[in-house]
Amino acid sequence: MFTLIISRFHKVKDIFTSLAINILIALPYLNLTYADTLPSLGSEPGDISLYDEYAIGKKVFVRIKLSQSYFDYPELEDFIMNRISPILTNQDFIEEQKYSDFQLANKIRLFFIDDPSLNAFALPGNFIGIHKGLVSSVDDHRELLAVFCHELAHLTQRHLSRLYKSQKDSSDIMLLTLLSAIILGVTEPDAAAGTLSLGQTLALKKQMSFSRHAENEADQKGIKYLETLSVSPKYMIQILNRMQQQNALEGIGSGVSWLRTHPLTVDRLAGINGRINNKFQDTITLEIDENEKIFDFLLGMLKKSEIKPLKTKFNSKLEKTFYDFWNAFSDEKYIEAGLLLEELKELKNNSPSSNEAIKDIISLSEIKFFLKTGKPDKADSLIRHFNHDPPVDWLMRVLNRLKLRVLYSSGNVKEFEVIARKAVKLYPKDDWFWKKRASMEFRKGNAAKAHFFVAKGFLAIGNEVGAIEQLTLARSVQSNQQKILKLKIEAELDKLRRSMSSFRSPLG
Repeated sequence: MFTLIISRFHKVKDIFTSLAINILIALPYLNLTYADTLPSLGSEPGDISLYDEYAIGKKVFVRIKLSQSYFDYPELEDFIMNRISPILTNQDFIEEQKYSDFQLANKIRLFFIDDPSLNAFALPGNFIGIHKGLVSSVDDHRELLAVFCHELAHLTQRHLSRLYKSQKDSSDIMLLTLLSAIILGVTEPDAAAGTLSLGQTLALKKQMSFSRHAENEADQKGIKYLETLSVSPKYMIQILNRMQQQNALEGIGSGVSWLRTHPLTVDRLAGINGRINNKFQDTITLEIDENEKIFDFLLGMLKKSEIKPLKTKFNSKLEKTFYDFWNAFSDEKYIEAGLLLEELKELKNNSPSSNEAIKDIISLSEIKFFLKTGKPDKADSLIRHFNHDPPVDWLMRVLNRLKLRVLYSSGNVKEFEVIARKAVKLYPKDDWFWKKRASMEFRKGNAAKAHFFVAKGFLAIGNEVGAIEQLTLARSVQSNQQKILKLKIEAELDKLRRSMSSFRSPLG
């Protein structure tokens, strides 16, 4: 639990607030079946606003972000967000969500969980989490988009708010009992469930369940979102059928995680099949497209042992060599990886018709190899090439990360600071850049400024308590601090205190 900074937040209230947050995150982790407990889908979402939802969701996200479960993969994150951007910019979507300020209040934030299970989930405040196991199990990235669109529909239709409204009468004793169980549930769901009594488990199944109506609505909206992407809804059927098959292989009771929290009833499957039988959807082909080829290369950057089943069929020799390179690189077989890298570069140069994004991914992989093997000069040379021929837009964030790593390694402080200042403005939600700036300041001996940058990193992910602790440390450093830095520290502390003291928890 975070240390309370504002005295007016009583300990009991903080416990219950944290507990309610953990109940919401528990949905994808605890093995609960759904019942029809949501309010009517035509009803109001309750007393919780979009801003309240974000306040809750970001606390859950902070817990995940600071845990070992968080999986940082900016290339894949930005690829998927680029793929679904037509939905968020679609005029029908904007008009439909205008009443709730959906995007104005909280931008969609995608993140990954380092877990082999086939799972995905939505958190209040427009956070969508996807397990690495689901990413590596799909046959086509459009199956992943189908799951994403389903979770997006849960958010746009505010099902989590309705779920909260339906469970407001939960007993305080049960909530207290759940605190330790839910915390355990993030990494040990079976152990978490085991800490609950039978009565409490049954009560939770009723209190924390989406309804069939909610699932059907999420399917219906999800299909419309896929149509906006010109992606056939048949991919939703494909991923659901694959999960059902895995359920059968694993045996009764062990089921795939996503189907535990999004049960696939016969009626629901029939409803999805019924909705995809129209002329527009039949015109959307199931062929391999350029985006699918890109996704295959992004999968290749995962460790061999993490890809289930192991890919044995490749679209080209270039792709196979890329997988072989990353398998050797991940296993720290650097001599073998170096030889494969030379072969990979030759294949890339002899494939002028190859997708530009794929060429960029290969070049970025080459930079990572040189950084890992202590060859910053070669990495810097490749970085300089990108200054004249930049990669596709959605790869710019990882390129900026690599630029800072190269400059940090070479000790080029001046250029490092120029790029870092630009990066934190371009990617305000990515705390990596703030942490790298902090690391540079610690190296230079500027402890006050380093703690200030750590605080800014915490603020980027919504961790106000951590930010206050770091700002307090920055203020306490005995040094000849710049006057401007002192003013910035005090301004951030004052803003945080006012923000936290004025926030009214939706729990009351």
